[in-house]
Amino acid sequence: MLIYGDRSWESDVETLRSSIRRALRIVQDLPPGLGRHAALVNALIKAGELAQAVADAEFNKTGFDHPSGSRALTIRLVRLLAADVALSWESKLAGELKNSHLEFRILNLVQECKQVLLPRKAEGFSYYAVYPEAYYEAARRSNLCRDSSVIGIRSIGASLACMVAAALGTRRIETVRPCGTPFQRRIAASESFARRIGVTDGKRMFAVVDEGPGLSGSSFASVGEWLERFGVTNRQVHFFPSHSNDPGKHVAPAQLQRWRTSQRHVCRFGGTILAPRDPAHCLASWVEDVIGPLEGPLIDMSAGGWREFAAGNGTLPCDASLERRKYLALASGERWLLKFAGLGEDGERKLHTGRLLARNGFIPEVIALCHGFLVQRWAEAETLHTARVPNERLLPRLTQYLSFRARLPAPGSGASLKQLVEMAWLNVSEAMGNRQADRLEIFFRRFGSVEGVKPRRVDTDGRLHPGEWLHLADGTLLKTDALDHSSGHDIVGCQDIAWDIAGAAIEHELAATQLKRLCRQMEGVEIERELVQLMMPCYIAHQLGSWTFARERASSSDKAAIDTLLRKYRAALFAFLEG
Repeated sequence: MLIYGDRSWESDVETLRSSIRRALRIVQDLPPGLGRHAALVNALIKAGELAQAVADAEFNKTGFDHPSGSRALTIRLVRLLAADVALSWESKLAGELKNSHLEFRILNLVQECKQVLLPRKAEGFSYYAVYPEAYYEAARRSNLCRDSSVIGIRSIGASLACMVAAALGTRRIETVRPCGTPFQRRIAASESFARRIGVTDGKRMFAVVDEGPGLSGSSFASVGEWLERFGVTNRQVHFFPSHSNDPGKHVAPAQLQRWRTSQRHVCRFGGTILAPRDPAHCLASWVEDVIGPLEGPLIDMSAGGWREFAAGNGTLPCDASLERRKYLALASGERWLLKFAGLGEDGERKLHTGRLLARNGFIPEVIALCHGFLVQRWAEAETLHTARVPNERLLPRLTQYLSFRARLPAPGSGASLKQLVEMAWLNVSEAMGNRQADRLEIFFRRFGSVEGVKPRRVDTDGRLHPGEWLHLADGTLLKTDALDHSSGHDIVGCQDIAWDIAGAAIEHELAATQLKRLCRQMEGVEIERELVQLMMPCYIAHQLGSWTFARERASSSDKAAIDTLLRKYRAALFAFLEG
């Protein structure tokens, strides 16, 4: 099934350089402290995107990784920023930075590239709470020497490799782009590339850096296999992943054996951010500066744990493995939700949008952003999953909320209508068989070519399920989980508000008259009813795919709730095609 999407966008060298310059100026203007440190990490992430995009452009032109002046300059820029992040971290976020004048000089030396660049969003920084500082800590404790070579696996490996290099004190850094099928990656690199990182130097150690491993671990394995071809032994290869677990179910036996016998260095999130050796690095300390002294340790509500703190929600379906990290904090007799929103610009954008939505009464109050974690007031309430609010009461609130969201500018790109239609056909054929997929294809033909339909992309919510609405004691309805899904890890991304209208219709089982009223009463927004009709089976198909994957990963207690949800989506699609 087709669920996930690759968040890349078209850019050029000057646009990316300008973005990095702005980020560096913000760092210069801020006093020492958490805010400056977070801004510095933002600059590191942006520089890593430039290094990745330049290296990928050259790779796409030649078909292999090869050393070049442009690659060397961009990696040097990332390495200098990594050194400043390390210096800030070591000084308890209070020290003076050393490299800003060099960073601007090197940035100006990066040459224009005639090719269109395709920077990619680093998933770990945006979704999975992968902190660059954790890689610095892992490398410090690895006992590798400064003569080691560091190989980052693009995309995120461009910046993470430089954090490892900053800890080791090495300047021998390169990045690679594994290619081939997803579960059988391989490295394509020139002989000069191999010589540059020292594969023929006998006893040199190699640090291989990436997030993951994922379902197969083949990206890490591909670098190990490539080094092995030059006589590098397994004892010389050190992996720096984001977790210490084995790869997923698609790992090949040889790759699993390599992984289990390899030397790995991990500094987990808990040891870096939750319970570090220095309080200056601790999430609880950052949050106390915002909401006051905590009345106890942070309570982990990740992986569906939040359901224990929301009345009657124990039966809500949950895809625990993809949930963002979240914690409950108690201070001054009040509860606060801390949720990972993303490092760098992702988190800052969600802080701005969250405050805007809260000021207009749509979500609980948003207080601050603490280096990736959004601090939001906890609302004591039932969800619509248990409150059973009738649609006639819900409709006015839905109309207000979606009318407001329809005016929020899109923070990024999203799947084209053609891609959504292709996704729908594939997912329905997998979930419900060829007969229903054929009927869906006949339905889509009614719209002719979707290329002529021009959706207006906005910052869609993307998750309007009953369990995402809070029903307060005074009858007020608030939205939760309202900031993540238009720029999530899936294929959908930012869409026309018709996507959310279709989602609301399916999730709340709106009658035809109620859907018509919702479309008609949208404030200041003209809704194309045909576009809503086109979006509805696409929305159902995406949910079918998402929850089918979720079921594969779910605990036995969650499987029953997910099965109920999948039956609902199948019935909704069948009824839609029958109508």
